Amino acid sequence: MGSLETKLSCFFDPAFVGHGKTLISSANDSEGMIGPMPVTVRDARELQRDASSYASFFDEYGFVLLPHKTAVKEWEGDDYSRYYPDELEKLIHEDLLPGRSVKLEPPSAAMLRGPGTANPFYANTVHADYGLTPEDYVENLTAWGTEELGSWWRHNFEKDQVTGCMMFNFWRSVSQTPIRHMPLCVLDPNSVEPDDVISTGLSDFAPTNGKITNQLSLRYNPTQRWYYYPEMTDEEVLVFKVFHYFKATPNEGLRTCYHTAFEDPDTPADAEHRKSCEQRVFVYLHD
Repeated sequence: MGSLETKLSCFFDPAFVGHGKTLISSANDSEGMIGPMPVTVRDARELQRDASSYASFFDEYGFVLLPHKTAVKEWEGDDYSRYYPDELEKLIHEDLLPGRSVKLEPPSAAMLRGPGTANPFYANTVHADYGLTPEDYVENLTAWGTEELGSWWRHNFEKDQVTGCMMFNFWRSVSQTPIRHMPLCVLDPNSVEPDDVISTGLSDFAPTNGKITNQLSLRYNPTQRWYYYPEMTDEEVLVFKVFHYFKATPNEGLRTCYHTAFEDPDTPADAEHRKSCEQRVFVYLHD
């Protein structure tokens, strides 16, 4: 497939100077935001082709494509809960973190996007979820849940045996045709300059109590390396990190993936509109 040229939305201007946390709205209309901006999106299949293992590639880039034929046939019912959580736990133990001592939190329900779902729109804004620190993560938990939920998580995270934590997003097609319409691209965190990471708080996103929810936005920089997996099928799953923090290296910088849906200029006019599933799984590491 090779690379393609497209435009991505909701960058900050390269000259933007933030002071602490920058507040934005879900409409992404903050002062200093620009876009759409030209971007080259590279073929991640080519990048991953010579990887020695899924785990080593995932550790280096924060994302990886895994072959995975799920037993789930109906995504909005008991069929999902009967099979998918156990399947993802197996992928974590065998392909992503083999040999590591981990404990998984029970995943919440999967989010479906596309025609006929509760989320018919696509998230086509450049962003990374949750922020960089445990404090960022706790603030999101309390914004979407309760103060008690945030305290419960913090108690578990502070246990001596917990050395760090990650959250994975498992993203896949739930259609029988390969994805051609509005695919997902992810950003290699190794290509992001530290000063290009903008700490942002969404002021109108939490549905219950109006608290700020943390995300990361991005200054536009043409040296950033974006990737996608062309024509993903329903027998593949893209895994990328949306939160990463280790107690021994609290200042190691960005290890998670900015991401966004985007328009592929080669998409056929009659391509089936993408229908996809994203499932987040939180992992405590004990080693």
